[in-house]
Amino acid sequence: MFVKKKLAYYPHHRSSYMKALLNFLHSKTTYVLELLTMLPFFRKRSISSHKAKVLSDLKQSVKEMHLVKEGKLIARDADELFNEL
Repeated sequence: MFVKKKLAYYPHHRSSYMKALLNFLHSKTTYVLELLTMLPFFRKRSISSHKAKVLSDLKQSVKEMHLVKEGKLIARDADELFNEL
C-alpha cells in the first residue's frame, strides 16, 4: 500500500523553496525519511494532529462521495443531517 507523505525541500537560498509530495511504501517510511534528512538542504515539516485528522476526515468524505456516485452507498438527506446537528 502506498502512503503519501508531504515533505518540503528548501534549497540554500532562503527566499525560494519547493514543496514536494512523495509516494512511497509505508514500510519504507523510516528509511526514506532518514535518507532525506541526511541531505544538508532538506528539511521536513510535520503537521499537527488536528490538521492530520481534518485531512483524514476529508479524504474519507471524498471516498464516500465516490461511493454514492457509483450507487454503492445511499446518501442522506440534507434535512436529516441538519436535524442531527
